[in-house]
Amino acid sequence: MNKQFFFLFTLSLSLMFATEKQSHAQDKPATSKKVKQIALTFDDAPMPMPKAHFFTVPERVTRFIDVLKEKNVPQVAFYALGVHAADKWQQKQLRRYGEAGHLIGNHTYHHWPASRKKPEDFLDDVVRCHNIIVDMPNFWPSFRFPELDSGGAHKAILRQRLNMMGYSMGYVTAPTLDWVYNSHLIKALKNDKTLKMHRLINMYVEHVIHCAEYFFEHTQKVAGGPMRMVMLFHENDINALSISTIIDKLRDNGWEIISPKLAYEKPFIEDENSDARLNAFFKKNVFKTPLKFLDMHHVNAEIKKVMEAPPEPIYKVIHLHGEQVSPTHTASTQ
Repeated sequence: MNKQFFFLFTLSLSLMFATEKQSHAQDKPATSKKVKQIALTFDDAPMPMPKAHFFTVPERVTRFIDVLKEKNVPQVAFYALGVHAADKWQQKQLRRYGEAGHLIGNHTYHHWPASRKKPEDFLDDVVRCHNIIVDMPNFWPSFRFPELDSGGAHKAILRQRLNMMGYSMGYVTAPTLDWVYNSHLIKALKNDKTLKMHRLINMYVEHVIHCAEYFFEHTQKVAGGPMRMVMLFHENDINALSISTIIDKLRDNGWEIISPKLAYEKPFIEDENSDARLNAFFKKNVFKTPLKFLDMHHVNAEIKKVMEAPPEPIYKVIHLHGEQVSPTHTASTQ
């Protein structure tokens, strides 16, 4: 992860700071007996299906729905990207998440970084996505900025206009590099290479748990106590494959998985200097500290070691619901 993206991530955290003005003492994070609480969110839904893929789009949607139900996860959020739901068939796949009880939020139509567009053009893109998802089951007026870019110089006017549209901010407190791992999965399938998938999945799951623990530790230093975390994933094959194990490992590590609605219920800091304080903290504790687990060069090198390990067919090591599953290498006509 480069410094620019990470800076945008820290800026996005400030979006949680003030929808309803209450005293800071009153807004200390409300937690249950399980102090470590985390909500799972998935961007860019419904992800398109590349020529090399493990799941078809309907299979991936089914996989997420089935595992979340099986694991008794109360609710997750899927942030829809309008261009991925432009036709009726794609909208049908997205709608299935809402019908299963999960939340559908807005991630714009084109995934434009807000700071690189005129405010009126960016907001038109938000409306275009809104018109696709507003009548879907469990539509949720929560907005997440693409690339966690909250608009730079246009941040204030964008937040004001989004609030006028009825949207709250879908901030993130625990990012992951899931797209890096997913790219290696797709590359392997595309090149018809075999790899030890269990090692790649285990490596990714360990990375996710490390992200959750690391950002929980550091955000509570800013918050002055434990807070409800929001983890960013993408609705892709690597997460469809590993979501069951991720849920188990989070719970094994003491995490309670909660609905995003509950996670966003109360901001953890509310003051006009929150942006500056948060950015100063992360510049000191993150930017100046080598974080290999968030460095794409390091992660790519580590994954390459897995890819170069002695070959073992995917279908021998991946088991979904007790059945051996082999990947699909060609696009489906479903």
